[in-house]
Amino acid sequence: MQRFLLVSTLALFTGCGPAAESIDTGLPSGSFGGSAWTLGKAVVSRADDRLSVTLYSDAEKDVADCDDFAEVSTGYVIWSQPAEEGRRELKLAFGDPDGQTVTFVTPPSDNAIITSGVLEVSALGDTSVTIGLNVTDGDENALNGTFTATLCD
Repeated sequence: MQRFLLVSTLALFTGCGPAAESIDTGLPSGSFGGSAWTLGKAVVSRADDRLSVTLYSDAEKDVADCDDFAEVSTGYVIWSQPAEEGRRELKLAFGDPDGQTVTFVTPPSDNAIITSGVLEVSALGDTSVTIGLNVTDGDENALNGTFTATLCD
């Protein structure tokens, strides 16, 4: 029994959550507000040393290229991060440059800020980027997958 408690306690403090999990290679999918969600369109802008990302569902796949705040009827996902290759764990940290969140936006103004998971830029070129994500706040909002998008100015 003592061994079980020790192993359980160690697992609790060693980060066995989404950040330790792998990122799927297929398109991001999962749940948004408790409903099934699959990526339909990714819009990624690069300004100076930052990437701004907007993910629209397959119901909004006809959003114009580079329209990062299109008026849509379904929810979308947004975040901003440094324009560099590598893995970033999500964490809420005001004023900390390593702080990173992902926001699930339900129009007109409902936001769920996600602080558990990981983002990974696996390729960043002059014209395109490949990003993977595995983020969750539980069963209501959770996405896992990888996408490649053309970079917008």
